[in-house]
Amino acid sequence: MELWLQAAISLALLSFSALCIYAILTLKDVRGALRLVQTISQSLEKLPQELKELRVRLLGTLQNLEETTKNSALITQKINHDLNSSGGIFAEIEALAGQLRKLREFLQTGIIQPLGSIAVTVSALSKGSEAFSEALRKPRNVQPPRTDR
Repeated sequence: MELWLQAAISLALLSFSALCIYAILTLKDVRGALRLVQTISQSLEKLPQELKELRVRLLGTLQNLEETTKNSALITQKINHDLNSSGGIFAEIEALAGQLRKLREFLQTGIIQPLGSIAVTVSALSKGSEAFSEALRKPRNVQPPRTDR
């Protein structure tokens, strides 16, 4: 029976050793989990301050966005107004261009063409006068009357 007792004690010691090894491994995992819980706890302690800082930054950003939106709306309204008013300007420019076309046509048909005709006539008269003057300046060759008849 001693053998059984020694076997039971050996088995109990082996079981106790295995239990101790398991406990050590489990305690290591628990210690890691405790570190993780401690880190989470520290992060949760910092969370209200970070949320407050985020809120302040977000409010500033929203205010800037609101100002930008207002400025964009004003610019859009100004551009719309300018485009509407520029339609009148374009109409005036178009009317002015039409008047300039009419003036050009009048100058061409009423002044430039007649002046061109006058210039051609004056040039012809000048050439004719020069030819006439040349003809008067040349000595006449008087030929004696013919007697061979």
